[in-house]
Amino acid sequence: MQKKMTNKERAKIFAPFDALKGFKEALIEEEIIKIPKVYLSEDQEVIINNILNDLKQGMMIEVIYYSDENKCYLKKTGIFTKIDLVNKLIFVVKNKIALDSIIDIKIISNLLDF
Repeated sequence: MQKKMTNKERAKIFAPFDALKGFKEALIEEEIIKIPKVYLSEDQEVIINNILNDLKQGMMIEVIYYSDENKCYLKKTGIFTKIDLVNKLIFVVKNKIALDSIIDIKIISNLLDF
């Protein structure tokens, strides 16, 4: 007579199975369109620097920046926390973004006004 399976053992039978290891990651990698980095004109740099100077902690912002890791542009929306001028970084929540990789930045709202 066969031993009765526990619920935990039975659950293993119906657990999802990844037949092709790494296939899901490969699909995600294919969705990323790799494009070369665009360099800003002096006028565009001045506009971005003016916006960076106007930022105050707690503002909701949207940043479009070039990711060297992914070789593409990404958009991050979140609350501005600080600028690190020594390391040339901007922090959106806990995400670090290099200042020289930013191609567009917008102030969406100031959460402190609510």
